[in-house]
Amino acid sequence: MRKISEVRYLLPIVLLFGISIGCGRTVGATIVEENTNDSAENAILSNRPEDTKMSGITNDGSVEPKNVQSSTKNSDISVPGKGQNTASSSETNASVESNQTKESSGLVEQQADKKVADQATVNVDTYEEFKAALLDSNVQTISLENDIKILDSFNFIGNKKISGNGHTLDVNYQSVGVALSNAVCTIEEIHLINQPIYSFFWSEYPGVTVNYKNVTSSGYQFIYLAAGTANLEGNIEASANLQEIFQGQKLNVGDHSNVTFKDTANAIAIYSGDGLTVGDGANFTVDAQGLGMFMYNVNGKIDLHGNVEINSATDSAIRGGANNGSLIIYNDAKLKATSKVTDEEAILLYNGSVIVKSNGTLVATSEGLQSTLQTGNKLELQEGSNFMIANSKGNALGAWELKTKVSLSSSQGVSTWKIGNIGTEMPDAIYQGPLSASFTLDTYTTGQHTLDLASNNSTFKADFDSGKVAKIAGGIYSKKTEIAPTTIDKLTTESTQVSGTAEPEAILEIKADGKVIASGTVNKNGEYKLAIPNQKEGTKVVAVARSGGLSAEASTIVQAVGPRIELPDVINFKSQEIPPQDTLIKFVGDQEINVFDDSKKKSTTWTLSVREDQPLKNESGELLVNRLEIYNQGKLFQITDENQPLFEGKGQFSVKLADCMRLALHPADKIGSYKGALMWTFIKGPQ
Repeated sequence: MRKISEVRYLLPIVLLFGISIGCGRTVGATIVEENTNDSAENAILSNRPEDTKMSGITNDGSVEPKNVQSSTKNSDISVPGKGQNTASSSETNASVESNQTKESSGLVEQQADKKVADQATVNVDTYEEFKAALLDSNVQTISLENDIKILDSFNFIGNKKISGNGHTLDVNYQSVGVALSNAVCTIEEIHLINQPIYSFFWSEYPGVTVNYKNVTSSGYQFIYLAAGTANLEGNIEASANLQEIFQGQKLNVGDHSNVTFKDTANAIAIYSGDGLTVGDGANFTVDAQGLGMFMYNVNGKIDLHGNVEINSATDSAIRGGANNGSLIIYNDAKLKATSKVTDEEAILLYNGSVIVKSNGTLVATSEGLQSTLQTGNKLELQEGSNFMIANSKGNALGAWELKTKVSLSSSQGVSTWKIGNIGTEMPDAIYQGPLSASFTLDTYTTGQHTLDLASNNSTFKADFDSGKVAKIAGGIYSKKTEIAPTTIDKLTTESTQVSGTAEPEAILEIKADGKVIASGTVNKNGEYKLAIPNQKEGTKVVAVARSGGLSAEASTIVQAVGPRIELPDVINFKSQEIPPQDTLIKFVGDQEINVFDDSKKKSTTWTLSVREDQPLKNESGELLVNRLEIYNQGKLFQITDENQPLFEGKGQFSVKLADCMRLALHPADKIGSYKGALMWTFIKGPQ
């Protein structure tokens, strides 16, 4: 059933007759419408000996006996903390030695006799075929057609690609190494189990690159490329229970990859010389029992473009142990670094720098007496960055080993919590934005000095003391006394989307007559758009934004759409002579009756009717003999006290009063000023 909407309009009418002059009489008429409607930290980590040579390969492809002393990974690896040394577990080559005796059994000779055809790609389903393919210089790609278990240790020369096709390669704690400088190898679509410390495709040759794509790994270690690079793509899940998950010169996580590392050994999860790069849209998570990541080369770089989380259960999350290292969090990247139990920091760049770019996010927490975030060159928290740095015991920011320069900027202000008070939601101090500040720190404990403090915020400049601040937050983490006003755009009965502005990244609810009809999050630009069901005319719709315990709301009333009438404000026939016979006086003027339709479909039928609510009457109470008339479609309709449909249609409509309105005068009409009223009825929907 279609709803009928009816609107009525009352039009007062005034008719004025003038005094007679000579033989004639002058008549005037006016019709008027009325609408009723650390202290001395040495953070240098010794590497496994880089001059160690890999075992050679004999003419028959077997492994020459290793000198255990020369090939054993250094068991004296240490990461000195401030007054504390952390030693990694001793690594031996026992698994390699124990398997060398297998070569005398003739297994390798049998494989050497079984020659692999000269082709770039081979399919293998036995270990013998697999090993022969690795040792054959003609073979580039090896495709597994079955699960395979490695039975002995050996090295190969060349560039190889292993396509696992989802199969499992049981490394069986044997060591298969790359013995070629600058080799490029690939491992993809495979499950690696029982990895030794000299993991599958290990190498100490310079420039070796190994690409991993959609790989899982478990055992003692995942990657050992002492002088090489590992590139991770797709989905990577790796664990280590004796040594590092990764050890090498450089680790790269590709764009949009998902990588998870879990190290249950009390070792270093990521041990890198030149650092780490995480690509756009990538997710990289590291859970470490010991140190999360150590970067040991001068000028090493940690460049983050994706989402990174590094957690340590007993040590630092990230430590750069050489001069001039850097950690940069780029636009839309996020780093969460957590250090627990230890007195060490969460992040340390020895004489290095940490930079958080606009729209980058840094969250760092620790539980020790040393500052959570320490740099020896500079800390830059740029405008538009989001940061929260907190320490449950000591202070948040510090310097190691040299003084460090700190600069921060936050249009959303900065909030700080005093030592011992970070468990409370509300900060001890809220410095309103836009705020910019710079200062220098001289050590990593609460005894530090905040030097050369400058700021555009006079209160921050007067009160801020870094040694007493356990938590500092800016950007989206800054607490506020109020949030940005919420707005809501106009809604109609046809609206299926609500839009407006509110506090950037606030939680938003849309309510209609108190009931939630939509919810979401405001974007970074402070704008929102949400789908909603159609609402009835007159419904109150409210947008409520909430952020940091504060809220702001705005409302609008749903308006009907469809046909609507617009009538003239005044209809005035002016002065007219009383005629000697019945005469129709045509209205003179530009006034119009208009129907507008702002609906999308313009499918609603409308009808406009009129009746005489008050007949034309002069000041003496005398009526005109005749009445007003409407001319429509070639016919004249006298306006009476009965409601008469005049116009009907759909969509837009317009008619000039000069084309349809007539005043009927009679010789018997009396002189005077006549006033009256018309009632117009506008119906939307069928009559």
